[in-house]
Amino acid sequence: MGGCCSQSTIPRHTASIFQQYDANGNGQLETSELAAFLRDAFPGKDLSNKQVDDFMNEFDADKSGTIGLNELHAFLRFYDSSSKTMRRKTALLVIDVQNDFISGTLAVQTSEGIVPTINQMRDQFDCVVISYDWHPHEHCSFVESANAGKVAMKETESVGKLKAFTQVTLLG
Repeated sequence: MGGCCSQSTIPRHTASIFQQYDANGNGQLETSELAAFLRDAFPGKDLSNKQVDDFMNEFDADKSGTIGLNELHAFLRFYDSSSKTMRRKTALLVIDVQNDFISGTLAVQTSEGIVPTINQMRDQFDCVVISYDWHPHEHCSFVESANAGKVAMKETESVGKLKAFTQVTLLG
């Protein structure tokens, strides 16, 4: 079914294209219907069955073996109808790279090599997104909060004696 969007957010032209190629009217594009669409989308290209299957696998988000309206919509977001080509955007997601994990109190061995690696890679992507995890001062992940008795946990006898990286069982 390809459920990324509600039907009301699909542009009319996408629905019209979908109807045009849904020859059997079952609300799904099967491989032969997708092949007909792809022949028109990429004129002059002699697509092999394997290439059609590759397209099916790439855009069949729900792995139903068919392309739904939402999945066709996702495809069309990358398709340039004027040049009859695909536009792809790439993104590098950098998650939670913080000084504390590299050289601070939570340092991970050999982590100092990650920043130069990220810097070498970043120009190869259309977009770079950097995020970091943040917790309020008294968050349950801080040993100080657990030692102060502010964290509901199974190991109550350990309160006040916990060390960093000690595993506990949270309650609740």
